[in-house]
Amino acid sequence: MVSVDDSGKPKVKRKKLKGKKAVTRFLKSLRWKKEREFQRMTAKEKILKKLKLAQKKEERLLAALKKIEPNDPSEPTHDPEVLTPEEHFYFLKMGQKSKNYVPVGRRGIYQGVILNMHLHWKKHQTLQVIVKTFTPEEVKEIASELAVLSGGIVLSIEEGNTIIMYRGKNYAQPPPEIMSPKVALPRKKALDKSKYRDRLRALRRYIPRLEQELEYQHALMKLAGAI
Repeated sequence: MVSVDDSGKPKVKRKKLKGKKAVTRFLKSLRWKKEREFQRMTAKEKILKKLKLAQKKEERLLAALKKIEPNDPSEPTHDPEVLTPEEHFYFLKMGQKSKNYVPVGRRGIYQGVILNMHLHWKKHQTLQVIVKTFTPEEVKEIASELAVLSGGIVLSIEEGNTIIMYRGKNYAQPPPEIMSPKVALPRKKALDKSKYRDRLRALRRYIPRLEQELEYQHALMKLAGAI
């Protein structure tokens, strides 16, 4: 009995490829066939194919981002102290003049960032967190997350990328498991997350452009039908 695939066509047994050269030749021929098929498509079919591939890639990236999040579901409790206006003004001025800073690069927040903040807070009450490669809205989210993970108080966000933080009046150096919390990613995973996030950002700019091109093709087809 001949086995068939999902479409009802008989399955063709592929020859087993031997050697790297044979595999390379097969992949090149497969790529060439796909390129020829793509060239034969109409403009609308090309856009639809690109859109479908982009949407599938977006789904894979969202799944990868979800998978890379920390396994520990518990979140640290954060009960910020209330500062009087005079205290807020004093510590803000102190933070603006402070030369202590922690950089947050493309990795975003990871365990090393929180650890560095606590190391600065051993001797200094305030510090600056300088955030790079993030939008102003994302900087605000990072500030809120830093406050929760470190237990500090966000005093201000200066120039859209510098977060001034105060350790709190009742600050005591926490144990190592809190200085490097499990709810924050380790360095390697934080880098992977940033790569997925950058790709997702680019895709979310690309997909609307494809949708606009598709609408334009629909409008052209309607115009051609009307003529």
